[in-house]
Amino acid sequence: MTDYHQAQELTALSLHHMIDTTELTHLSLPDRKALAEEIARVIPAGNVPSMMAAGLVQTPGRVVSDAENRRNLTLLMHGIQTFLDKAAYQTFFVGPAAVLSAYQMILQLAGKDPAQSFPEGTWQFYVEFGLREDTGRHVCETIGFGQVLKNEGLQLESTDEMACWAAAGAWLVAHYEAILIQEWTERTQLRQLATIAGDERVSAAWVKQRPYSVPPQIPVDYTVYRKAQFEVFYATQLEALDKRIRQKVEQSWKHPAQRTERALERNAYVQQMSIRALLTPSEYSDTRQPISADQLSIGIIRDGRYYMLGALYGGNPLSLADARHICGSILHDKPGNTPAALDKTLAATHRHSQAALRRLIPVDSRSDFEALRRAPILINWDRADASLPLITIRGGRRGVGDHAMTIFRTAESHVFDLSHIFFDGPWGIATAEILTSQATRYAREIAMLPRGGYKSIPLRSLNLNSSPELQSAARTVTLEPEVCAESAEVQLEPIQQMRQLLQKRNADLRLTVNDILILYRAIFGPSYQPAADIVSALGALETGSDNKLRRAAAQARNALDAARQSNPSLLIPMDATVLNPRERIYPTTFRNPFPNLLAVHQQTLDAHNQYVNTRRLTRGSAWSAFERSRRDYLATFGVFGKLMTNHKDVTMQGESLSTSTIKLLAGLPNNVRRMLDSLPSHIDVINDAVKGQEVFSNVGRVTASSSLRRFSTAKDDNEKKTLAWGIMTDASGVMHISLRDFRPHVAMLIKGKQTELAQRITQDYLNFYARSLNDYVSEVLHIILLRRNE
Repeated sequence: MTDYHQAQELTALSLHHMIDTTELTHLSLPDRKALAEEIARVIPAGNVPSMMAAGLVQTPGRVVSDAENRRNLTLLMHGIQTFLDKAAYQTFFVGPAAVLSAYQMILQLAGKDPAQSFPEGTWQFYVEFGLREDTGRHVCETIGFGQVLKNEGLQLESTDEMACWAAAGAWLVAHYEAILIQEWTERTQLRQLATIAGDERVSAAWVKQRPYSVPPQIPVDYTVYRKAQFEVFYATQLEALDKRIRQKVEQSWKHPAQRTERALERNAYVQQMSIRALLTPSEYSDTRQPISADQLSIGIIRDGRYYMLGALYGGNPLSLADARHICGSILHDKPGNTPAALDKTLAATHRHSQAALRRLIPVDSRSDFEALRRAPILINWDRADASLPLITIRGGRRGVGDHAMTIFRTAESHVFDLSHIFFDGPWGIATAEILTSQATRYAREIAMLPRGGYKSIPLRSLNLNSSPELQSAARTVTLEPEVCAESAEVQLEPIQQMRQLLQKRNADLRLTVNDILILYRAIFGPSYQPAADIVSALGALETGSDNKLRRAAAQARNALDAARQSNPSLLIPMDATVLNPRERIYPTTFRNPFPNLLAVHQQTLDAHNQYVNTRRLTRGSAWSAFERSRRDYLATFGVFGKLMTNHKDVTMQGESLSTSTIKLLAGLPNNVRRMLDSLPSHIDVINDAVKGQEVFSNVGRVTASSSLRRFSTAKDDNEKKTLAWGIMTDASGVMHISLRDFRPHVAMLIKGKQTELAQRITQDYLNFYARSLNDYVSEVLHIILLRRNE
């Protein structure tokens, strides 16, 4: 588009002029010119980048303040909108990730230190700019509370159940900083031990036995119990070390200067991750604003009404006894106000429009609206259907988008809707497990009390009315709808067997389960065949009389055709807390370098079948052909495993995008690099992320004692990301996969009252992935295990 290229050229010209007229001695001229071209390509924002770079050059020191970073990022995003028309903006702009990447280049060009200028890590900045929409929240489910009630024969009235969860929420708010301190200490102390002792397995060993609950017979708080358990574990790890190394570890940890530095880092981490905060939306980002202790609340949603319970009293959490009285009043007293109207409106609209929308809130609702915002935890007591997908469950009332967490209740589980600004996937599911365990602890306590032991406390629901002006304005900025599918059909045991057999053939080949899931996601597209009933339903819409439905059906058919394309690029979040808790996540994009792997697989399988079906007298040549094909095919897994290992290593070093590709390929032998000639010499990570349009997040297998059952991942605010895969394996070894679908046909079908068809299309696609993955793994096992039989 002309406007795009003109903005790009203007950006490059103004940057080159700034370089020519500014003294920049920290970079060579070719490096400066290359940075200018790259910045212009990623964010065509006219002269805004050059003006910003010139201003940064004049700023003393190598570090830029947090406030200035926010101003600059906002200016860049505004500049892109100014210099691109709407069509070009929607076509080319890839969202806050691109702006953040380009801004780091501008910092580098201006002689600033990008790492030191983002003390909370770039991921924290990214989530506040790029994962703030309602779609940028992830969801998990626990079943522990109900299991304990059933297994221990505890029968609670609804009042007492609600009191357990309200008190548990207040307990979490009160103890969250202590939990964060313990989490930071464990990560940091184990990282130091691993670095000095040269053993990276120690963190993984602790994760497998890290407690999320206190045994019923031990009368101590969870924070005390977990700290004691870690100290026992750590002492055992120290005892197993050589005496000289053990002394070095202990001396390093106790060194006064390091202790002072660690205290500063720990306190900064607690401040960064605290849920004692609300989110305030502006045009381009959300800002965390601390909530004073006396204003912290736990919100209860009942019959569409919101009730606020004070979370802390004199620094102590709301007691179980007081929670019981309040919850009894919520459930049994006559409500005072009508059900809320503001929540559903604001939760479903874009965050960049919230400031304007909130100015239209009726005057008589504004104080109660502000009270609602001061609840970091909401508990929706209107029972949901556990058989529904997690994303459908979290579609219930969930506040106004400013809250860290909303808990939903079903007949057999509790579902946690978690803001990515406060929780990444692994930390979110850990917190859900901790909170579930605390509610269970209160259930055992309250079960010993007489039934009906509550007194009525005057309590009113919040006045959260809307206005016609707000409703009208909100309709123009409503988020597009989504559908979600879930599956538990993937068979984990054959995948584990495949990994083990491949490693037997090559000791250096250590494919993970997730590697295999990613590999198959990258290659299965061409084999996808939509179910006949879906094809028939779309055909009926295409030949119908409704023009909108005809267009929706055509868009859906285009999506089915696109789904059969091979080799998508996947955005994969990787847990960075083992290296530095404040970094949270290192995201990486991955594109499979073997687009013909499925064809090679089929050729090898054909050779396998040819040998099996050949008569004994002529089997020699058939075996030779099969063995050659198998050797080449399985060698590809070795190359893929090496590539994945390198990819993870580079990502976990937190390297910049511009150098990661070089390091990714540097460790591979020349013959392997020749096999990767389908990769460009310079992988454009930003464009790669746009083309891929998918998030692939696997939080792994939970611990043996965990009650987590399902997980659904978040999608960033980039509208070009249209699929989000969330994967978790529960304690019994069942793999649960969710797929959130944001493709354009979804909204079109839903608006045409074809929601069920939109959901069936997504479910069919996920089912095909799961079932064909099982078939693929089975075939690989047959290929590996075949032996020559004379």
